[in-house]
Amino acid sequence: MKPIDKWMPEIRTAVSGVDDAVIKQTIQATLREFFTRGGGWKQELDSITLREGREQYTINPQSQGIVLYPDQAWTTDPNTPDDNRTPLHIYPSEALANSGGWGNGIYMVDANTIGVAPVPNAAMEGKKLTIVALWKLLPDCTSVPDAVFDNWFDEVMDGVKGKLYMMPNKPWSNTALGTYHGKRFNLGIGRFRAMMRKGYTTAEPAWRYPSWA
Repeated sequence: MKPIDKWMPEIRTAVSGVDDAVIKQTIQATLREFFTRGGGWKQELDSITLREGREQYTINPQSQGIVLYPDQAWTTDPNTPDDNRTPLHIYPSEALANSGGWGNGIYMVDANTIGVAPVPNAAMEGKKLTIVALWKLLPDCTSVPDAVFDNWFDEVMDGVKGKLYMMPNKPWSNTALGTYHGKRFNLGIGRFRAMMRKGYTTAEPAWRYPSWA
């Protein structure tokens, strides 16, 4: 994870006279908008070790974000030399997961918990569960995934500059520059949305924001 403060030196240089607290709040607001309009951020979560008889597991180790839904899931056996991934179904609810209709899968219990169906048996003991999930940043996030910082630094910069320049009656207010950077930010969101869809999934998933989002 990269601290959002890494955007601040360049913002201070580009837009002079802005208090650091305002810059930080604007960076946070820009990141939230970027990922909300862009469709969220998909990332592989830390693997989970399955235990016999244990159905539910904590899946939200990221203090900076909240998981919205799992996009992919698979198990691997750490005792085999090859990857040998076994794909799992993604169930929209616990009831469907435990209906016995589709086969092995996972489902969201709440914002911090995943359920495994059916309940792991002795043959599943010790296997690794890996999940690629879509998640969004929390309002008070102080860091972002490394890939966000490395690949989308300029787009976030445009969003922050646009918001700062568009603030009315400030020493740094500049509607022309605000409009310019705002347009660049919107184009960046479009590129991000296209990359997320093309790079991580073959079809647009049908889903709604869960109650905890």
